[in-house]
Amino acid sequence: MRIRNFCIGFTASLALLVLVAKPSSAETISYTFSTNEGVTGSFALDNATPFSFESGTLMDGYGDETPWIFAASELGATSGSYGDYSFTGSTRIRVRDHLSSYLAAYDLGQTDFWCMTSFVSGPEVDGQALTFFGIYEDVRPESDMSNLFAPQSPMSSPDYYNSYFYLAKFSDGTSQSGQLATLALVPEASSLLLLGFGLAGIFATKRRGALSRRG
Repeated sequence: MRIRNFCIGFTASLALLVLVAKPSSAETISYTFSTNEGVTGSFALDNATPFSFESGTLMDGYGDETPWIFAASELGATSGSYGDYSFTGSTRIRVRDHLSSYLAAYDLGQTDFWCMTSFVSGPEVDGQALTFFGIYEDVRPESDMSNLFAPQSPMSSPDYYNSYFYLAKFSDGTSQSGQLATLALVPEASSLLLLGFGLAGIFATKRRGALSRRG
């Protein structure tokens, strides 16, 4: 019954999200980031690309249930910089948020995640150009990932359940990867805040409605 109520509530919420997630006009969503290797950069996304939403439930061997919500965007326009490299291209965002209780997620080794993968091109620097850049977060299942455009701030000392990293690929076949030091949303769009707060409210309602089943 608990899962049935969750699915009914999610379906009703999804109808509202479809309307909110399709802005009538494009607005810019901007991020700044830095890496432990000293590289800094920025992203500018076009939020006109809608998100799709799915829901499901994990169940472990004890019968504990953990509902989850998954959101994914199609490829949307992006531009920005990575150190000395400037780029334009397209970006996809994927977000999974587990909802309370989190016992099944922990037992099955599941995490929340937020990732932004970008297929880009730009001017060459010392004979090579940036062709791909990705930012990835894998965090504890009780982390709040309900705002699709506001990932968690990287931890200074990540552990098994908290990982923040980046991957850059270049036209000569080389790549760079490492720890993400900072990632910050630059707030500016009213519809961005509306979408974020709307999702946060829906996800919070689901959290309050889900109870632990392990005694």
